[in-house]
Amino acid sequence: MRMPSSLGNSASPFARRKRALRAAITVFLILYTLVTLAPFYFLAVRTFVQTRDATDLHLWIPPEEEINLQADIGNLSVFYNLDLQEVKE
Repeated sequence: MRMPSSLGNSASPFARRKRALRAAITVFLILYTLVTLAPFYFLAVRTFVQTRDATDLHLWIPPEEEINLQADIGNLSVFYNLDLQEVKE
């Protein structure tokens, strides 16, 4: 035997409570996931940041700067026994 609903077509209090609880759990899990993965994102971006720019917060990989091939390499060329003219070409 079916009982007529006194509320008409509106959902029962139990259904509204269940829906609100499900929405709260979904929001919590999304926020928890973002907070958990954020440090790994910043570490991944940090691997592409030069040491001199390490104190700045980069939210994306910064553009790469051109290397001046006319710069003096110095003691590394002596240490590795490199021909500087060949390296610069």
